[in-house]
Amino acid sequence: MAIDRKDLGGASLVIASALSIQLGAALATTTFDTISPVSATGISYAFAALVLLVVQPPIRIASWDRQKWLDALAWGSPRPAPRPSSTSRSTGCRSAAR
Repeated sequence: MAIDRKDLGGASLVIASALSIQLGAALATTTFDTISPVSATGISYAFAALVLLVVQPPIRIASWDRQKWLDALAWGSPRPAPRPSSTSRSTGCRSAAR
């Protein structure tokens, strides 16, 4: 059974993501005794910024054209929450029959 390199790349990204989340959570819970949650979040963001500088250096970003900047702004901007439809009202009660 041969493994395609494309599949391996995606799988390694998923594993790296899961490892990052678990490691970050483990470090954050142990640092809450020493520093505040806000400080732990700030340190986490600073570390993420350093990783992004390695993965996507500013030199590459400087060469982006107008369309790439618009795409980045569109995906990075907050979106309003979708409104619930009038047909799917929730009463907050669970159905007794399952």
